[in-house]
Amino acid sequence: MPCPITGHGSSFPEDALLNPPMAYFDREALYTSLPDRVSYLTSFLQFNESDADTLNEAALILEPHIPDLVDHVYEHLFKFNVTKEVFLPRAGGHEGPMVADISHLTLEAEQIKERKRFFSIYVKRLITSDYNDFKTWEYYDKVGKMHTGDAGLKHRKLVGKDGLRVDHIHLSGLLGWTMDRLIVIVSLPFYSPLTHSLMNPQILRDETIPLIKRETIIRSLHKVMWIQQDLFSRHYVRDGEEYQKAPRAMAGSRIRQKPGNSSTSSPEASIAPMGPGGDNSSDRRVGATSPTQSSAASVLTSATGADSVAWNPQAGANTLSEGWGRGP
Repeated sequence: MPCPITGHGSSFPEDALLNPPMAYFDREALYTSLPDRVSYLTSFLQFNESDADTLNEAALILEPHIPDLVDHVYEHLFKFNVTKEVFLPRAGGHEGPMVADISHLTLEAEQIKERKRFFSIYVKRLITSDYNDFKTWEYYDKVGKMHTGDAGLKHRKLVGKDGLRVDHIHLSGLLGWTMDRLIVIVSLPFYSPLTHSLMNPQILRDETIPLIKRETIIRSLHKVMWIQQDLFSRHYVRDGEEYQKAPRAMAGSRIRQKPGNSSTSSPEASIAPMGPGGDNSSDRRVGATSPTQSSAASVLTSATGADSVAWNPQAGANTLSEGWGRGP
């Protein structure tokens, strides 16, 4: 269809296919296997090596401004009682001095300074992580799980022994508002000057950064943020619950390690957008290669006899995304 503005060609850079090839995903695996879910999301959103490289390059623009961004995020969270009260102590005890009255809680409180530090690390990981390493996606998934108040992810230092529970509506809003702030950072000087400037204007108004580069940064940020949104949602929504007690889900999804890789450590999960992380006692999975690479699932049989999906990339197996990988 012709572009309504120019009247020529398509509104999008890529041509649409009348009968595009179709990739197949196991619906049950989307709810029982994190690698399958990430493979589907990255394929659907077309998150590929170019996006990963773009995010890493964007660190040169964004990383110096993370402290100001974090200050604005927490200032915004303090504007609403339902988000501000998340930072109060939980029943069950806590360690260290804390403000327990919402009317006395300020942005200078020690518990807020600690939260800001965690969130700063989280934002930095968005733009500096190795997206070829599956532990990156495991980390984002654990960030989602740690906000559910799961008994196995207790937040002892800041929010008490009962863990952290944040309603999904607040997590969604936080991601949306943070993304809006990131767009402002990347898009300047194309935005008019802000009355409440976010960053150092001399850096942001550096017109040596081409518009096309700013556009690709925003698109890549959108993709990874929507994947994070899904990895929040999957621990809250009820879709696929019919599979959760199936033998396959109960047995867990054991991911075959890359030959020669003896590491079994789970991703660092001590940070989260609205609170600190928990312990490392959750299910551990190790990926062998980029989840955005085309993959074909092979089946392993666990000790219980249940099937589980192995991360087994094969170039060209998934026609919806390009095969890619920077590692061996």
